[in-house]
Amino acid sequence: MKRKIICSLIGLSLIGSLTGCGKEQKSKINLDKGKFSIICNSKEEDINGIKQNTESTYNFNEEQYTINYSVVTTQKFKDKSVYNEYKKAQEETVKNSSEDIIYELLSDDKNKSLIFTMAVTKIDLSNAKDEEKDTVKASTIFKRAEEDGTTKCRVEGINKSKLK
Repeated sequence: MKRKIICSLIGLSLIGSLTGCGKEQKSKINLDKGKFSIICNSKEEDINGIKQNTESTYNFNEEQYTINYSVVTTQKFKDKSVYNEYKKAQEETVKNSSEDIIYELLSDDKNKSLIFTMAVTKIDLSNAKDEEKDTVKASTIFKRAEEDGTTKCRVEGINKSKLK
């Protein structure tokens, strides 16, 4: 009897681990964190039955220039057919990933939700002019992101007052 119970528990554990039962999907994109990061979150919007919010993460080097960034958009749908259309379109976009720009889609058909990530893996400033460099400076990105009042940003790895 004990043997049957133990075998059943092992079997259920094995099935659960193989199917991912109860596990949340996680992104497989890993970017270099650099010296510090700025993470910006938009206010959740509800447009035509789609609840959406966006999180942008910018990573910086010691000169406070962006080295890479990612944008994660989370969408929750009311309508199944609209969900399926968006999912199909985003699956097509994922096929266009490259070494420099990676797209990833995590979907949950049961809850009609999509998590779409776009990551720029490397920003090369070696041939950039000063005006171009200014657009990817930490202080410029922070100020531009919070200008319209719909986005809130936080700085990790450095004090916000030290942004140049």
